[in-house]
Amino acid sequence: MTLWEAEKQETAQLEAKRQQRIAELDAQREKEEAAAALRQEEWRKEDELRAQQEARRRSASNAEKKATLLKVEEQHRTMKEATEKEMAADQAKLDAERLRQEEIRKKREAPSMIKSELADFSYSFPDEMQKAVKAFRQRGSGGDTLIMRIEHELNELQIEQNTKGMSLDDLAGVLEDHALSATPRYVLHIYKFEHRDGRVQYPIAFIVFMPQNIPVNLKVLYTRPVADLCDKFKVNKQHTLDDPEDLTEEWIETKLELR
Repeated sequence: MTLWEAEKQETAQLEAKRQQRIAELDAQREKEEAAAALRQEEWRKEDELRAQQEARRRSASNAEKKATLLKVEEQHRTMKEATEKEMAADQAKLDAERLRQEEIRKKREAPSMIKSELADFSYSFPDEMQKAVKAFRQRGSGGDTLIMRIEHELNELQIEQNTKGMSLDDLAGVLEDHALSATPRYVLHIYKFEHRDGRVQYPIAFIVFMPQNIPVNLKVLYTRPVADLCDKFKVNKQHTLDDPEDLTEEWIETKLELR
């Protein structure tokens, strides 16, 4: 082989290698471009997914806020209606009591009424009640307690609880329940008091329990009969109590003038 032929052959080999290298580079570039395009597509899909998730989250959040707002508005509406109904009911009670007291006043002012019908006490005093109070006064002992309420619908005074040997703490606990429900009560309690010289007294305390938060109509109902009840219970005076925590030995002994 001549030198010229050898050079030509070497040149051809070099060209073939160059073309092969170019082809490899083109293939590598195409592969990288395809990979880049695939990554771009994945990123686009991820962005779309995030956008969809964010849109759903915002939609759910807006729906929740709207539902909460509707719930609050409904609660306010319900509370307003309940308050209006309660106010209307209280007003109706006051109106009914006003009419009832007006009827009582008319009866008292009527010239044909006898003296007993003109008394402040406008509720009947059943025979059983009179017997119970009489037995309480005659045979009762220290701690014996009568708790009474006005049964307005029946227009009479009723004994709610008749307990033997009740301590002041226990009585305060019972009255605490009535304080929570804002319901007044009448209480007759026999208090045992021992003097220093050994003498023992059993005075009867007539307690009118009037919680501070009672409605006006109930306060009127329980205040009007008090003077007549003092006569019926045969006690000199009544002692008003508005806080059960005040019901202590010092309080009752002061009210009964034992101190």
